[in-house]
Amino acid sequence: MDRTLRPIDGAALFVMSMLSAVTAQSGAISDGMLSQPSGFYVSATDGNDANDGLSSTSALRTIQRCVRRSARKSSTGARSTCWLAPGVYRESINLALGNADGLALQGYSQQDSNADANGVRATILSGLDAVNSSWAKHSGCIFVTTLPTSAPEKISQLFFNGEMQLEARYPNIPVNPPQSLGDRLLDRRSWQPAGQGSVYGTIVDPGLAAANFSWNGALATLQVAHQFYTWTRTVQNHTAGSPAFSYEKNLPGLAAWGTKTTGWDHNQFFLQGKLEALDTEGEWFYDPTTRQLYFWPPSAATSQACGMAPAPNTVEFKARDYALEHTSPVSNLHVTNIQFEGATLHVTDCTNCTFSNLELAYPTYDPVIKEMNVPSTSTATTRIGGSHNVVQNVSVYMTNNHGIIISGNATVVDNCLIAYTDFLGTLTYSPLGASGNQINISRATVHSFGNAGVVTDIPNQTPYPPRPPLPMAGRYASVSYSHIFNSGLIGKDTAALYTGGWNSAGLEWHHNWVHSASEKCIRADDQSRNMSVHHNVAFDCGVEPNVDAQSATTGLGMILKGNGHVVYANTIYNANYTEYCLPSCPEPLKPFRHQYPFDQHQNSRSQIFNSVANKDIGFPCSCRNKSFLNRPGGNQTGVLHLDIGAMLLRDPASFDFRPTPTSPLVDAGVVFPPYTDGKYTGKAPDVGAYENDQAPWTAGCQGLKGCDGDRVIGEWTRPHGTFSWKHKQS
Repeated sequence: MDRTLRPIDGAALFVMSMLSAVTAQSGAISDGMLSQPSGFYVSATDGNDANDGLSSTSALRTIQRCVRRSARKSSTGARSTCWLAPGVYRESINLALGNADGLALQGYSQQDSNADANGVRATILSGLDAVNSSWAKHSGCIFVTTLPTSAPEKISQLFFNGEMQLEARYPNIPVNPPQSLGDRLLDRRSWQPAGQGSVYGTIVDPGLAAANFSWNGALATLQVAHQFYTWTRTVQNHTAGSPAFSYEKNLPGLAAWGTKTTGWDHNQFFLQGKLEALDTEGEWFYDPTTRQLYFWPPSAATSQACGMAPAPNTVEFKARDYALEHTSPVSNLHVTNIQFEGATLHVTDCTNCTFSNLELAYPTYDPVIKEMNVPSTSTATTRIGGSHNVVQNVSVYMTNNHGIIISGNATVVDNCLIAYTDFLGTLTYSPLGASGNQINISRATVHSFGNAGVVTDIPNQTPYPPRPPLPMAGRYASVSYSHIFNSGLIGKDTAALYTGGWNSAGLEWHHNWVHSASEKCIRADDQSRNMSVHHNVAFDCGVEPNVDAQSATTGLGMILKGNGHVVYANTIYNANYTEYCLPSCPEPLKPFRHQYPFDQHQNSRSQIFNSVANKDIGFPCSCRNKSFLNRPGGNQTGVLHLDIGAMLLRDPASFDFRPTPTSPLVDAGVVFPPYTDGKYTGKAPDVGAYENDQAPWTAGCQGLKGCDGDRVIGEWTRPHGTFSWKHKQS
């Protein structure tokens, strides 16, 4: 077998020259680093932990055993590698049970020619266990089996032939064959609208009256009140035939909605956790008291007629949250060429570490939104924290909560794909979240998510007790050359690219494509400060087909609240309400949150130039007081108000946003040192995100499966350990 490490493609790895020091310290795997490596071979298929692991013919069986063995060499200062043969590894690897400093976990990529005895051509860390017990007919097309005592107390996910199945629920998720499961889960039709008479603590829905059983004890997922949060609560006080149920009135984060008596009937919800709700193929239910698993196999998936039990080992359940975990300090850890399924990695305090060429399918899933419970806890999360780390060529998709969270400082996130996340539509979760200083995200594609998309901040001091924000010196983080789309598909008051407050101070967002949002495309929320936002293209914000009930007044291309921003060279078009919104009114009181002293004239110190959009910049733009109608939103120069037709762009449908030579944008900008220095070749800068006579820049990931823009919908298949990508025309 070829055990040679594949070098990481270094093209566009480090996105800012100020991170040159990170490059030297990042520990990225290269040709020379692991020449003459010292390590152990591991094979889940034919290894044995009693072996010495020193050759492929005497491989260890578990990665955990390799980590323990590697600790001995790491303790002497020697670098150690676990060479992971193709196969499915069903284990939770706790790196703290060894010395992970200097450890490399090296898997096999899909391009390697070798496969294990089952035909798997990749190293897969799985959180799933197969159902080996026999199935018996329960009723109709539903089968039942009893799981062993080693099964989890609660089962959150079930898979059949590698595809996720749905827990029995109300309402059923619409079956629309051209849609992938991810598209169906991110469709508002998968939720039930709350009816007239719903108030805080009570859901009324005439459809509930059709149930001939009580929903008491079931789990209610509640997208209620302002609908930028979602909560889960236990159903109470429901009787068979009743159109209403209640839930405990203890929802944190309600803002001003706790005392409202109207407006609760525009909400949505779904219920799960009752055997009686198992009424269609592809659904399942688990009874933890008897350990009995009920399942209606999808006949179309296997050409099985109704009445045939699932074949052995075709059904798997989620048994582990984490396949790889380390929550104590570690340095120079390298994880590469590994696929994760049904489990994830969680490394919170890493220094000079590299995570590259990883694919995470269904990495996290939890029906309970634990962060919104009372008291709150945390769901399992794909997280990489620490300093001077590199996250490159990583794909994450199909989670109902977070995609991936990056924390710490001096970390580069490059060429990543995040798709189909936050099915629950709550601001609690981020498809791609970054919190820390000197975290730079570049060439990411993030699409199809329930609420906010890319969420970034640089932590600041809280304003309570009263104290000023931290000084600006040294604060910097960026999102660049990224493609963000299909956002806010479930929740409300959403944004595709989001930050807010003084935590935004020092952020730079540049050279991004942001589009197809149900409401706001680019948003800096209340009391944002001192951001740089330039060379972005935002379009189709709050317009069909991605709309919600309030898109007509919240479909914004770009909204930057606060003050002190530098905003230039942006192209914005086709937003439902306002395309370029920099509010000019006083900062509003929000009694449900701690705030710094208010700025009485937002964006009075902001600079806005060389940009094109069609609609307002000052009023109304979230300022509802008409006395601010004529107050400018920032200091504007070289700003043109044109619609997409008048811009005369080359081919915006194919993402060529350069102006044609006859466009009114050409040479229409202003020279504004230092921002325009060396950036144009004509008489003056062109207005907008592109120069007409320069090679166009592009945004989004490259080379990963699924980086072909908004035509991709992904599905995970096994046993061949590869992605099968089904396409639809956008």
